[in-house]
Amino acid sequence: MRCEAHPEEAAVGICTCCGRGVCEACRLRFQGNVNCKACVESGRAAMRPEATVPAAAAAPPATFVPPPFPPWPPLGEVEKTVAILASCIPLIGLFVGALYLGARSPHRRAFGKTCIVIAGLSILVAWFALRPFWFGGIG
Repeated sequence: MRCEAHPEEAAVGICTCCGRGVCEACRLRFQGNVNCKACVESGRAAMRPEATVPAAAAAPPATFVPPPFPPWPPLGEVEKTVAILASCIPLIGLFVGALYLGARSPHRRAFGKTCIVIAGLSILVAWFALRPFWFGGIG
């Protein structure tokens, strides 16, 4: 929100009479309320003594800062078991690839080689991802 009288200035409060934004230079305190110069000089601020604005409403809006992420809870035995069993899935690819390596068709042999390469890469990824589980680094 910008000041009504000085558009280049950011508003530091809102006039309780007219609702316009007021900058630091235009803000006046009258009977505990934030008012603009125009309302105080014209007497409108004196006609509304019951209008009060809490300090939080008169202050400029604060920027939102999200709370930090909570720490990860320790992993239980079930999560560790599922992770280790999931790391065994590439072994199926190795088995299938080995079966196709003995095939007569060159396309099937190429499929077998591809299965072995992908399974080998998956085992390497699983090794680096699950190394803390196996050596007791997490949980």
